[in-house]
Amino acid sequence: LGPDCINLLAGGIRTADRVLTVSPNYAVEICSPEGGNGLHELLQRRGGELRLAGVLNGISDEWCPTTDPKIPRNYRLADMEEGKRV
Repeated sequence: LGPDCINLLAGGIRTADRVLTVSPNYAVEICSPEGGNGLHELLQRRGGELRLAGVLNGISDEWCPTTDPKIPRNYRLADMEEGKRV
């Protein structure tokens, strides 16, 4: 790309509060020249600011349906089907 081109993905990474990937390993991979496709230095900086992370299997281990205030009804394993039905 030439100097008159803009990279919208780079702009998004610069302005994002956090950058999340599909796994912790992929977060590491995109910080390498081979995996970052020209964005590795920017992604390394975001990682150094603790603003780059990977979420294993798309589920944060910090999330807990028994205490989450943002879901309509809290549930646990014993009443999971009823809780998810809401």
